[in-house]
Amino acid sequence: MLERPWETNPWATQRVWEHDGGDPGNTFRILAVFMSDCAFNEDQFERIDRDVLIGNIRRCVDEMNDAFARSGVGVRGNLVSVVQLAAPGPFLPTGMYRDALLGEPANEQERDDRLQGITPPELVEHYGDLRRLCGGLRAEHEAHVVLLVTGGGGDPIAGALGATHRANAFVVVPHTKLLEDFTPAHEIGHLFGCEHNRESVRVRAHASCYGFVTPYWRTIMAYNPHHDRDLPVIGHFSNPAVDHDDEAHGPLATGAANANNVAQINLYTPTILGLRG
Repeated sequence: MLERPWETNPWATQRVWEHDGGDPGNTFRILAVFMSDCAFNEDQFERIDRDVLIGNIRRCVDEMNDAFARSGVGVRGNLVSVVQLAAPGPFLPTGMYRDALLGEPANEQERDDRLQGITPPELVEHYGDLRRLCGGLRAEHEAHVVLLVTGGGGDPIAGALGATHRANAFVVVPHTKLLEDFTPAHEIGHLFGCEHNRESVRVRAHASCYGFVTPYWRTIMAYNPHHDRDLPVIGHFSNPAVDHDDEAHGPLATGAANANNVAQINLYTPTILGLRG
């Protein structure tokens, strides 16, 4: 039986970093929230150095903006604040916190894809508290998107919830994946309606919002289609009008007519910017 310490221990937050400049035009505001002291790290031995973590969060936003710029995306993200969250227990793997915001998997295949077990019923109230807290913090900081950085490194999967309205613009990333393969940029791409490469998902057959794969590399939204070798991720969102030269195979287009993340991001930018209010 899981203990339920959150019945007596309050949730607590602390603002630990804030951007003191104004927002440039055509930007979306990002609020980062992280779990304090690695409280939810599964082995309970590793601890996050706060200054390092804040630096990694800032760096991953900068890397996303660099990828936007080289890909032809018009919008930019602006990290406006970082908040430390001292949530009460229980100690949960990353996957449960992802599902706290993203909701239960739609079917067993999706559950298998997320590589986690069924959510314990006694945690439903705890999840609701977390979601309400993040929503309240976003309103307080007038942010468009919440980047929730979890402490656990055991669950390798991140997640995002599409920003069809203000309550759903969440991105969940384990701290161990902040600087890995543009993971936060990938998840934020989902908020703009971007999909993985067509080889990995076929949910919108006539759309052009997919990532792109070549025999040598893949773009930020694309999954690796091979089991026997790993294709490196380049710092581009798919765009058939932009080339990438890896200095080994010559310049190649980073997209195709049916793989154009940049067109999708630019199309959906007004929706994201409209979430603030």
